[in-house]
Amino acid sequence: MVGMAGLTLLGISTLAWAFRHRTPSLITGWCWFLGTLVPVIGLVQVGQQSIADRYTYIPSLGILIALVWGVHQCVAGRNFLTRVVTVAAGFALSLCLLLTRQQTGYWKSPESLARHALAVTRDNFIAHDLLGEVFEERGQYDDALQERVETLRLQPNFAPAHNNLGIALQKRNRLPEAMSHFEQALRLRPRYPEAHYNLGAAFEQADRPNDAIREYERALALRPDCADAHYNLGLLLGRLGRLDDAIRQFQETIRCNPNAADAYNNLGVTLDRLGRSQEAIHQYQQAIRVQPDSARAHFNLGVALAGAGQLAEAGQQFEVVLQLKPDYAEAQTNLGAFRFANRDGPVAGGGPGRETPCQLPIPPQIVRSHTIFAQFAQTKRIVAFRESDPSFIGHQRAVEKPRCCQSKCPVEQELARSGLE
Repeated sequence: MVGMAGLTLLGISTLAWAFRHRTPSLITGWCWFLGTLVPVIGLVQVGQQSIADRYTYIPSLGILIALVWGVHQCVAGRNFLTRVVTVAAGFALSLCLLLTRQQTGYWKSPESLARHALAVTRDNFIAHDLLGEVFEERGQYDDALQERVETLRLQPNFAPAHNNLGIALQKRNRLPEAMSHFEQALRLRPRYPEAHYNLGAAFEQADRPNDAIREYERALALRPDCADAHYNLGLLLGRLGRLDDAIRQFQETIRCNPNAADAYNNLGVTLDRLGRSQEAIHQYQQAIRVQPDSARAHFNLGVALAGAGQLAEAGQQFEVVLQLKPDYAEAQTNLGAFRFANRDGPVAGGGPGRETPCQLPIPPQIVRSHTIFAQFAQTKRIVAFRESDPSFIGHQRAVEKPRCCQSKCPVEQELARSGLE
C-alpha cells in the first residue's frame, strides 16, 4: 500500500512537471496540494488522530485549481464542449451542495457527531468518550458509565479515559474504584493536573483532608490559574482552621475568576471569623455585585452589618433574603428579632420616633453568620474535569465547566440533619 502510494505520488509529480509549460495550472495546483499537506502528514503529531477530514480542506484547493483551469484550457474556443462542461459543473455543484447539507447535519450536536463517527468507523474510542460526555450531561449515568468502560477497553493506556471513568464512578460514590482510576491516569501521565484535582476531590469526599490538600497543591503546581482548585483548597483549609491559608486561596480564586461569587462570600466568612468585619462586609458586597440573587451572601452581609451596628441596613438585607428565599428560616428569625427589639417602628425604613441605627440594641436571639463549615458545605464544588482528544472525529471541546458532586460530604450530611440546608 505504501509502495503504491509512493508510485502514484511520483507519477503525478512527473506528469505535472512534464506539462508545466503547456498546462501551468497543473503544476501550480499540485504544488499547492503537496505544500499545504506537508504540515499535517504526521511529521509533527497533533492529538491522537492520524487522519482527519479537515486536513484536506486547504490542500484540496490545489486540486480544484488544477482541475478548473485545466478544463478551461481544454475547452476554450469549443462551444459544444463548453456547454457540456458547464452543465456537468452545475450538476456537480448541486450534488456537492446536497452532500454538504447532509454532512453538516451530523454536526448539529455532539451526540449526532459521535453516533455518526461510530457508524462509519470501528473501535473509535474518542467517539465513545464523547458519547459518554453527552450521557453524563443528560443525567443518563448508567449509559455514560458504559461508554466510559468501552472507551477504556478500546484504549487501556489512554490517561483521560481513566480520568473520565474515575469521575463517573465518583458520581456514584464508588470512591475506591474512582481513586484507582485517577491514580492509574497519573501513572500514565504524571503531569496531569485534572487527575490530581479529581483525586483530591475524591480524597476530600472520603474524609481524607491531608491527602486531598496534597493533590490540590500538586494540581496547582501544574496549573496555577485553576480557580476551582484554589477554591476547593480554600474550603478545605478553612474547615481545618487554617484561616490565613484559606484567605490566600480564596484571593487566588478571585484573581483567576473575578466572577466567583462563592469565593467572595467565603472570603467574607473567613475574614469575619478573624474579626475583620469591615473587610468581610466588603467581600459580601462583592459577592452580591457578582450574583445579586445570592440569598446566602445577603444573609451574611446582614449579620455582618448588625455586628457593626448598622441595624437598619442589616434589616434591609434580611428582607431581601426573604424576597429571594421566603423559607430562609435564619433570616426570618433575625428579622423577627430586630422587629421585636424595636417594636415602636420598623427596623428598615424611616419614621417618627425611630431610634438611630447605632442606638438599637442587637437582639440576643439573632442567628449569627453561618460558620465557615456551613458555608463550605453549601458551596463546596467537586469538579469533574474531563479531558479527551475528540479531534479524531473533528469535535473540539474545552475542559468541562465544574459541576457539583451528587453525594454529600460528612459536613453536608450533618448540616442536612440540623436543618441548615
